[in-house]
Amino acid sequence: FSIVMGESVFNDAVAIVLHETCMHFVHEPVTRETLVSAVFFFIIVFMGSTIIGILFGVAATVLLKKVDMRKYPHIEFVILLMFAYASYFCCTGLSMSGVCSILFCGVAMSHYTVPNLSPEAERVTHHAFHPFSYLCETYVFLSLGLSAFAFPMKFSITAIFAALVSIIAARSLYVFGLGYFLNMFRHPIYKLSIADMSFLSFSGPRGAMAFALALSVHTAHSKEILAVTMIICIITILVLGATTYPVLGYLGLLGAVPAPAEHGHDGDAEHHEDDAGAGGVEMESADPEGGAGHGHGHGHG
Repeated sequence: FSIVMGESVFNDAVAIVLHETCMHFVHEPVTRETLVSAVFFFIIVFMGSTIIGILFGVAATVLLKKVDMRKYPHIEFVILLMFAYASYFCCTGLSMSGVCSILFCGVAMSHYTVPNLSPEAERVTHHAFHPFSYLCETYVFLSLGLSAFAFPMKFSITAIFAALVSIIAARSLYVFGLGYFLNMFRHPIYKLSIADMSFLSFSGPRGAMAFALALSVHTAHSKEILAVTMIICIITILVLGATTYPVLGYLGLLGAVPAPAEHGHDGDAEHHEDDAGAGGVEMESADPEGGAGHGHGHGHG
């Protein structure tokens, strides 16, 4: 799960910067100088946005570590939110990728800033961001569905087929190529198996992010690009999404998933433990993902 999620998030960041690079040079003639400039532009924007995002995440960590704000969990939450959006606005003002910056800022904060929050602020952050993330995902997919009827498109079977074949071929090539290369330097227990790389290739096409980027393309072929992207998004969501579980079973990758009965039993055990030690704080014990929350609640009880 971590590999698939991390690869997906990193792919989105690279796609955003690559899209901005292409839009910056879309009206330029294709020459050697233009290609070299585009490569340098991509590297500067991507690395600059990444560094700025990480710096803001580290700055928030240092502030929360050096200044004692544990009596004010609402201020800790506001600082977390403020530094994340500050990285976005800073990169946008510098003509870099604000989305890429806030992405890596979030990665840095999850590793370094969140452990420096008070238990109350950590619970507030968890319960505030999770519903908001689901709300945003719902809005994105609703917009994606409604956009099929809201924007003019020009469908081309040849373009759609060529795009699908090229995406599948390119993804399989670099997943298996990089996978075998990385396995040369990884410990045997961390090596990617053929099944792992096959599923990474299967879960390749993208959805909402690709369509959002396609909406910002304004060229002579905008309608064709939007139509191709829409079809690929539909195939990703309906076909690949619906067959994910059967494919995982076919590849034998479901063995590490805990059985529902065991998961529920563990949850009940944690529930009784929290009731005994923390005075029955049901909101924390009912959260299956709140392992940190259970520990904090138990300690304060």
